Amino acid sequence: MAVRTRDEILCAVLTAGQSLELESDEVFWDPSAATERLRRLPTHQLWDLTGWAATP
Repeated sequence: MAVRTRDEILCAVLTAGQSLELESDEVFWDPSAATERLRRLPTHQLWDLTGWAATP
């Protein structure tokens, strides 16, 4: 899952259960809520691509 807001870009690899949980909570439609939920994932599942995206 990848999420972009005005301030950041996050990417996460979700398990099937995590994906269903996020889908049922409808955070797919709210980028701010999705970034908050992704930040709660274990660090091995989450990548902050904000700095990478700002590189020319």
